[in-house]
Amino acid sequence: MSLLAIAKKFASVINWVPFINSIVVKHGNKFSVKGALLIGCKVRLKGVNNSITIGRGTVLYKTRITINGEGNSLKIGDDCVIKQAAFVYEDDENAICVGNNTRMMGEILVACLEGRSIEIGSGCLFSSEIEIRTSVSHSLLDEQGKRINQADNIS
Repeated sequence: MSLLAIAKKFASVINWVPFINSIVVKHGNKFSVKGALLIGCKVRLKGVNNSITIGRGTVLYKTRITINGEGNSLKIGDDCVIKQAAFVYEDDENAICVGNNTRMMGEILVACLEGRSIEIGSGCLFSSEIEIRTSVSHSLLDEQGKRINQADNIS
């Protein structure tokens, strides 16, 4: 049996060892890990009615999840491997969905802002130094003062 297979078998114990992960879930939020393995991860849920669901057989390594707002959701499918990614939410009613068997390998930022969504399909592969953002976090205005860089969904 491989080391990864052994680690997945004992994931429910490893997920909650405080010396390995730092997980802060405020009252009124949901954090569901169904047989996933988290190593060296930081999770912060602030606000209410936010949810995180991580699928069976998924491995998160040195990954950061930060949610500031209300009604946000993160769903990571089964059998994914995510290494050194950051999932960042600001504002309310944002959603990120990562399909099954997806790989994200290093220094990846997935930022969901302004009530938008990001959908990543199954079987996707991301290398390092990638940013996926629904907004650039600042407004660009035309001569009449109208914003020209609206946030948008990504799929």
